[in-house]
Amino acid sequence: MPDPLIPGLPLVQSLRRTRGTLTVLLEFPPGNEVTAGLFKGVGETPLVTATNTDLGIDLTYDGYEPHVEYYVALSFGGDRWGLPVTVLWQQPALGAISIDDRYVDVAWTLPEGPVIDDVTVALRQDDGPLVTSVTCSGGTARLPLAAALATGGVYRIHLTARRGVATSEPVSSEPLILQALGISEVRYEPGPHGPYRIDVTATCAPSGRLVAELLAGTTVAAAEGQDATATVSLTPPVPLDPATRWQLALRHRKGSITGPPSVPVEIPLRAPELTGASYDGTHFFASWQGTPGARVVVTRRDTGDIVAETSFRVASCGQLAPKPAIQVDKTYDLTLAPIVGQAYGPPGPPTPLIVAAPALKAVVAGQGQVVVRLTADPAATGTELSITTADGPTHTATAGVTGGYLALPTGLSTELSVAARAVAGDVVGPLSKAVPVLSVPPSITEVTTGDTAVTGKVASAPDSRLPTPQRAVTLRVAGVPTGVPVNAQADGSFSVTLPDTGTAALTLTAVVSGTSSSGATVTGPSSPPAPVTRVTPARVDVQYDGRSAWVQWPPVDTPGLTGYQVTLLNGTTPAGNPVTVTTTGVRLTAAHDPTRNYQVTVRAVTDSGLGPATAAVPLFQAGWYPSDDRTKAPHLRPFTVAAMTPSKIKVFLPNLFAGSPSGGLPDVSPFVLQAEAAPFGYTLTMPAESIVWQFDGQQIRSGVRDAWNTFQSALSTARLTPLGWHILRDAVSRSMPQTFDETLSYAYGFEPGTGVIDLVPGMILRADFGQYQWIGADAIASKYLDGYVGSQRVEYEIGSYVSGGEWLPGFDAFLSAIVGANGTEVPSPNNDGTRYSGGEGLPDLYYPQFRQPYLRLVYPPKMLASGSYDARPACNIALLAAGDRVSLSAATTNLRQGQPTGAGVAVAYLRGRVTLTACVRVWLDGTPTVVPVGTRVGNLLETAATRPPVLPTQTVTPGVPISGLTLTRATGYAITDPSTGSDGYAVGAGMPVRLDWGRGMAYDEYRDWLSLPLLAGDRISTGGRGAAGRSQ
Repeated sequence: MPDPLIPGLPLVQSLRRTRGTLTVLLEFPPGNEVTAGLFKGVGETPLVTATNTDLGIDLTYDGYEPHVEYYVALSFGGDRWGLPVTVLWQQPALGAISIDDRYVDVAWTLPEGPVIDDVTVALRQDDGPLVTSVTCSGGTARLPLAAALATGGVYRIHLTARRGVATSEPVSSEPLILQALGISEVRYEPGPHGPYRIDVTATCAPSGRLVAELLAGTTVAAAEGQDATATVSLTPPVPLDPATRWQLALRHRKGSITGPPSVPVEIPLRAPELTGASYDGTHFFASWQGTPGARVVVTRRDTGDIVAETSFRVASCGQLAPKPAIQVDKTYDLTLAPIVGQAYGPPGPPTPLIVAAPALKAVVAGQGQVVVRLTADPAATGTELSITTADGPTHTATAGVTGGYLALPTGLSTELSVAARAVAGDVVGPLSKAVPVLSVPPSITEVTTGDTAVTGKVASAPDSRLPTPQRAVTLRVAGVPTGVPVNAQADGSFSVTLPDTGTAALTLTAVVSGTSSSGATVTGPSSPPAPVTRVTPARVDVQYDGRSAWVQWPPVDTPGLTGYQVTLLNGTTPAGNPVTVTTTGVRLTAAHDPTRNYQVTVRAVTDSGLGPATAAVPLFQAGWYPSDDRTKAPHLRPFTVAAMTPSKIKVFLPNLFAGSPSGGLPDVSPFVLQAEAAPFGYTLTMPAESIVWQFDGQQIRSGVRDAWNTFQSALSTARLTPLGWHILRDAVSRSMPQTFDETLSYAYGFEPGTGVIDLVPGMILRADFGQYQWIGADAIASKYLDGYVGSQRVEYEIGSYVSGGEWLPGFDAFLSAIVGANGTEVPSPNNDGTRYSGGEGLPDLYYPQFRQPYLRLVYPPKMLASGSYDARPACNIALLAAGDRVSLSAATTNLRQGQPTGAGVAVAYLRGRVTLTACVRVWLDGTPTVVPVGTRVGNLLETAATRPPVLPTQTVTPGVPISGLTLTRATGYAITDPSTGSDGYAVGAGMPVRLDWGRGMAYDEYRDWLSLPLLAGDRISTGGRGAAGRSQ
C-alpha cells in the first residue's frame, strides 16, 4: 500500500478500466515523468508500473484475484507514491432490462469488493449518440425516454460503476428489444385440472421467450413462457374481480432483456347474456347479447365431455354441429364465454339444454281449440305448440310441461297437424313428430230410439293418417255424459244402451279418434248433439179387417217433429219398408195370412232421427170372428192369434156354491169345472177339441145344448147358488163359440118358440100399458071401437140387491132397497088358485112370494083380443119367480098349458092388456139406447140410417164389404185373463166382434153378419176407422 499522501506527489484525477486496461489520468500535467503503479495491499511492491509523460498512463495486468483490493498510485520515481486510488477491476452485473414506450428499466448487481459510490446507466445507439443516461446508487434505474426509439437502430444499455475518481469498465447489454409483440388470443378460463388461468398466444413465436403481464392499472402478476413458443400461461394470484378492469400485455424477453409491452388486451369477465338456445335434432343454435362475440360450448353433464364447441368473434348467434351424436336420455349444458377482440373471457353459468322432443300422448280437437297432452324433457319449464299445414306452421301457443291448448284455425282446407317443442326460458328443444289434428267433426246421420237402446250411424271424413279410426258415440243426460262411450262399427252403425233417466233430455255426440304413427291418441271435435227422441205415441189404435189395417195414434209433442214412421212386422222382422207420414193415421195393406204374425209399430220422426217405437200392436186382435163358411149356420168364434184355430177357453170364476159342492164338482164335457186358487174360486174350461168349437147347419146345436142342460142339472145338485148360476151363464154366453141364435139362448134363456126369456140384472123390462075405451050404447060402434088403447110406456131397470143375506134380482133399485129392508110390505094378489088379481104396476112385483132369485117372462100361447080380458095368468103376459130352476121350468110348462104354476113359484101380471118386453141397453156411437132383446146389429144401424144396402138373395155375389163398423162386446163375467185377480177388473173392457173381417157382409145368399143379436152392454160405433182398435 503506498504511503499516505505526501505533499508534492502527483494525484490521480481519474481511473478507469477499459477492456482490461487501467487508464490513469493525472490531475495536472506533471511536467516530468510520472510513474503509475498497481499495488496489492499495503507495503507491497507495485505489481506493474508504467511511466508516461502525458496526462494519462495505461496499466495492464491480468492477474487480479477475487476478494483482493487493488490500488493505483502515482510517483515521480523512486519509492515515494502519491495518494492511492482503489481500482474497480470488477464490473457490475447487468440484470433485467425492460422497455416500454416511456421508460427503460435497468437492474444490476454490484460486485463484491470496494464500496461503489454510484453507477451510471447510459442508453446509447450503436454508432450513435447517447440517448439518455442516469447516475444513481442502488441496483435499479429507470431511464425516461423523450421519444420512442427508432425501430431501425440498435440500442444498448451501458453500465459504469464509480468509486471516487475510479470507474469500472463499462458493461454493455445486448441490443434492446424495441418491437412490441402482437397478441392473437387471450383466454381466461378454468385450467384442465385446477383454478382459472390465462392463456396468451402471440402473433408469432419469438427467438426468446414470451412474458405475460396481468395488469389492473399496474402489473399484478407476470409469467414467462418457454423458449421459442408462441403461448404463455399465467395463473392470477386471486380470482379476477369483474368490478376491476383487467388487462393482459405480452412482452418479448431474450435473456435479461424484455421488450416493450404489447397493446394491452382487456380480459372480458362478464359472460354474454343468453337470449336463445335450441336444438333441432341435428344442430345446436344459440343467440346472445352483451359482447361482440362468444365462445359457445355444449357439454354432456355426466361425463363433462365437450360435444360441440364454436367461437364466434363477431356475432350474436351461431350454429353448432354436435360430435358425437346426442343421446336424448342424457343431460347437456350450454355455456357462453365472452369474446372481445382477441380476448376470451371465462364461461358463464351453464344453461341446461333440451335435447328430447316432447312425446305427444293425446291430441283432442274441439270447441275451436286443440288440446295437447304430452310429456316433456325434465329440463323444460313449458312447451310451445304449433299447428302446421303442408305449407308450414300457421298457429303457435305456449303451454305447460304436460300440455296445453291452442286455437283451432278455420278456413283451412288442408290437413292439419300439431307438434310441440319443450322450452325453458330462452331454451328451446327439438320439434316433436307431427301428430294429425282431426279438425272436422263427424256427424250422426241416423238416430233410432228403441226400447232399451239407441241405434244409428256415424259418418266422418276419411283421413289417411289414421287408417283405423274409432268413432265413439256418447249418450248425454241433460248435456252430461253418462255411461261408457260406444265405438261404432266399420260401417258407422252403433247401439247405445238407454239408461233409466226418467224424462231428462238425451242427446248423442260422436267423436273420431285413433292412434298416430308416433303412438299419440288423436281425438277430433264432437259432432253436433243429436237429440234422442224418447216420446212415443200414447197409444196405437189398429183396426184390421183381414185386408188392410187402419193405424191411428194421437200426436206427440217433441222438438223437431217432422212426421211418423209406421213399420209392419212379421213377428219382429219388418214385412216391407217402413212408411213415413206426416199425419196421425195411415192405412197399410196386409192380407191376412194365418202363418204370419203381423204387428205394427209407430215412432216419431224428428230432424235428428227416429224416436222409440211403440210396443208392437198385433194387427190381428183378439175378438169374436164371424164365420164365412157358407155350409154352416152363422156363428162367432173367439180367436186370439192370427192362425184362427180353436184353443182352450178358460174362464176364471168366483165361488159359485153354497158351501162345498155336493157330490164334488160336476164334469160334463165340454164343460170342465175346477177349483182355482184365490182370489178366484173356480175355473171353467172348454177344451179346444171339444164340441163347442164344432159347427154345422143347426142354428141351435143340439149336442152343446144337451151338454149344457146336463151341466145345469149337475150344478143344481152341487148346490149352485142363484148368483153363481147368473155368473156362470153370463160367463159362458160371453166366452163360448156360438151361433147367432145361441147368443140369446145362453145369455138370457130366450126361447122365442116357447115365448120364454129369463129376466136377469142388466136387462130392462118395458111395460106398454093400455086403457080400456068404451064408446057407449052404440052396439055397432062398440063392436069395433070398445077395447084397450095404448096409453103409456114404462121401463123397469132390473138389477140385483141383497136381502137378508140372499142375492135377489129386483125391478127398481129404490123400491128393492125399501122392501129388502122391510120398510114396506106389498100385499099378495088375490087368487082362487086359477085366477089372480092383476097388478097395477111396479109395487105389485114385490109381494113377498115374488121376491125369489129366478125371474122369467112367459108369453101365453095365444094373446087376448084387444077388447077382451081374462084374470088367469096363463092368458096374460106373466112373470114367474122361483127359488130354483127346476121349479121355474115346471111352472113355465104349466103356465103355457093353462095350468096353475105349482108350489113354490109366484106369478104376477099387470092388469089390462099390458105388453111386457125384455130389453137391453146398448150404445150406438156413444149414446145409450134401450132395444128389445132380439134386436140385431142391422136393426140398430137402421135407426141411424147406416145399414149397408141389401143385395138380391138370388145372386152369388159376395156383397158389399162392411167398413167403419165396430162392435165391442162387454166382458161381463167372462174373465179369461188370470192377471185380473191381481191387476183388477177392467171396467168398460170388452172384446171386439169383427163384423168387418175379410169382406164382412151385410147380406148375401148365405150369410148376414148384421143379423147378429145384441147383448146388454154392446157398443157399436159407426164413427169410422180405428174406433174399436186395440190400444197399447
